[in-house]
Formats: sequence, structure tokens, C-alpha cells
Amino acid sequence: MAKQVNNSHHTLNRLFSLYERQEFSDIQLKVGNTRYATHRMVLCMSSDVFKTMLSSDTWPEGRSNLIVLQEDVECAAVFQLFLKYLYKGQVDLDKNNILPLLTLADKYDVSDLSKSCLDYIRENCTPQSKHVVISWLQYALMCGYKNVEEVCLQFLLCNFELVMNTAEFINTSKDVLLTFLQSSDLVINGEYSLYVAVKRWLTENECEHIEDTKILFQSLMEKIRFPMMHLSELATLENDQFVNDHKEFYLRNIFSAMKYHTLNLDIVGMTPKDINRWGAKSVPRVYDTESWSTSITVDNLSAVKQGEVRGAFFTTPSSCSDADQHSHLDWHVMFYPKGVVYDPCVVIRVPTNLMNPGAVCKTVRLALSTQCERKRRFKITVLVMATEGVQEEFVCYANTKDAIFDKTHTLFNFDHVIPFEDLFKSNSAYKPDIDTLKIKIVIRPMSAVG
Repeated sequence: MAKQVNNSHHTLNRLFSLYERQEFSDIQLKVGNTRYATHRMVLCMSSDVFKTMLSSDTWPEGRSNLIVLQEDVECAAVFQLFLKYLYKGQVDLDKNNILPLLTLADKYDVSDLSKSCLDYIRENCTPQSKHVVISWLQYALMCGYKNVEEVCLQFLLCNFELVMNTAEFINTSKDVLLTFLQSSDLVINGEYSLYVAVKRWLTENECEHIEDTKILFQSLMEKIRFPMMHLSELATLENDQFVNDHKEFYLRNIFSAMKYHTLNLDIVGMTPKDINRWGAKSVPRVYDTESWSTSITVDNLSAVKQGEVRGAFFTTPSSCSDADQHSHLDWHVMFYPKGVVYDPCVVIRVPTNLMNPGAVCKTVRLALSTQCERKRRFKITVLVMATEGVQEEFVCYANTKDAIFDKTHTLFNFDHVIPFEDLFKSNSAYKPDIDTLKIKIVIRPMSAVG
């Protein structure tokens, strides 16, 4: 009778012992001031780059017993971990070593390590990694890792308040910062806090020449949506340290923003001329303050039955204009976390009535209702909240839909707030607090109507 024997772990341990004891080493790698005794066979077996380097006649390294490798300081610090992986196929990844290890894996074409590093990044975009996620995003953009780029960008857009006060934020490239500033899906406490963050970035990234500094200032500050600031916040800009250096810019933008706050948008909306004047600057971002949002928490989610409802009532300003500060909209919210149940009923028909047996609509639904005297367009954003251990709360998922209300259309059903089937998985990302689901609903009134 045949029996399969698998003692591969012993073989791996014996191979790794060659590295640890430096037995039969036939080539050294010098990284910085450190030399590593290694084996040509292992290097060639683990890396196509090393294989080409050591077996090709066109590479001088192929005829040498010492290879000097030029590595960044961060990569040099983890090079020993990288070598251990080549011998044993094991490494402990963490948020501090992941990027230099990925850089080495890509440089030397160790595809299995690259994949493991990319998987780690996608799974660990959380507050614990807020100091490094921007670096992950910039590396993904440089290397064309679209999946990682999307995950990092989504985390940063939804949790910008967590990262904009970190030291890493200052090292954000101009192009990446512009990506954030151009987005209407940026979740932020308010436009003024975003303005303060951009000021901090500019202060730490001054150019050598005054003209270059002015061009950089203009390119970034033009993306700040000054009309979305409160009048009290606009008033503080009078004493802003940047005003003396950019008087024309501030005069133009503050005047335009104050003009915006004279419009009764709740009554007359915006004319085509107004829309052309402000464009994207009149589109609110996802301001998650109490003025524009409310939260619903579903405890003991596993005990919630199909069709059960959690409700909320809250009020938002009717527009972002200060002229409408005394005009508000009342919102009634019904949240169906485990689907909508339609009870059996009789359908009246001629000549014979029919019995409708009822059904369950498998959707995570948010039903919102409000009263509008005229046709109004809104963006409804649902943020699924999570808490990492006992640390900071953060957004783990965001979903946005457009809704139109008027005198006759007073209800909007926001279906598939969360993928229905995913909600019931044991490791669902949408209920990271074990058996609790918390959502935040943000209302954004759109200035363009009709």
C-alpha cells in the first residue's frame, strides 16, 4: 500500500540552516556596511533577477564572489528579513516593514512575496496604519497596482480626518493631494479644517523660488471650496498668515464665497450663471458633522429578524447658504438591516380576487422621507462605521446615491446600502464590532436643481 511522506518542513529548515551557519556560502551580498554570506543556487532559485545577474556573461556580477547592492535606507534595514524569506519562504509582515519588503520583492522579482505584501496592505487599511497608508497609495500608483490603489484611496477619502494630522501627510505628493482636493466624496468635518490641512502642507513644502511657491499655492488652494465654509470661518481668514502673500487670490475667493451666502437657494435655487460662477466649489463634500448627519446603531444584529426596522429623525439645513440658516428639512429614516418583508394580502381583481403570499426582499434598505415645496436634488451618503479594538472609530465602507424630492415624491428607498449576503458572513467587514452594525447618514443638498 502506497503512503505519501511529506517532510518538506525539515528540508526547509535544513536549507535555512545553511544561511544561518553560513555553510558552503559561495557568494556575498554587500548592502550598506553589512555583508551577507549566501548561496548562488538559492538566489537564482528564488529570484529571476538574481538568476539573470549571476548566470549571464553580460553581467560582471556573474563572475564575482561579492556583489554590492545599492538599496535605500529603509530597504537595507529589512534586507536580512528579505534574505530569510528567500531561504525559508516565511516572514513576519507588519505596517512598518511591509513597504520596504514589497519594494525589494518587486525589484528582485520575487512574485510570491510581492503578492503576500499586497494582500497585507489591502487587509490592513485601518487606523493602526494611518501613518503609512499614504505611502502605500503612492507606491501603488507608481507601480500600477490598481486593486491596492483603490483600497488605499477609499480608506483615505473616507477617513481623511485621521490621516491629515499625521507626519506622513506632509510627505504626500502634490498630485495625490490634488486627488483628495478634487473629490466630492472626501469625508471631512468641514471645508475649513481641510483648508487648515492644506496650509500646513504648503508651509512644510515651500519651493526655493517665490514664483514657484505662488504657483503651487494657486494650484492647491483653487480646489478649496470657500463657499462651503461658514461666514464665521470666512471672517477668520482676514487675519490669516497667507493673506499678505496672496491678497488677490483671497479677495476674489472670499468675496465670491460671501456672495454665495447671500443666495436663498432653498427658494430660488441657482441660475445657470450662478452654476458657472462657482462650479464644483458649490458642491458640498461629505461633511459628517451633526448639522448634516445622524447615526443608527443596531446592537445584537444576529437577533434582529427579517423585516425589523430601526428608525431615526433628524434635521438638516435646507442648503449650504447662510441666507437659508433659518430654513430646515426634517428627515424621517427607516433602516431595514435584514431585508424588507411584504405581508400576505388580497389583490382585488375582476372577476376573482387573488391572494398575494407575500415575500422577503433581500436588501439592506434605508428609506428616507422629507417634504420639499419644490424639486430638490440631494446626495445621500451612508458611512458604515467600525471601531478598531478600543481605539478610533473609522469608516470601513461608504455608499452614495442621488435622490430627488418634491411635493409628490417624498420617499426615497436607498437599497443595497451594504451587500446583503456579505452582511451575514462570519468575517464580514461590515460588522467588525462582532454583533453591532453602525451607520452614519450624511445629507448633501445639491445647488443645481430642476
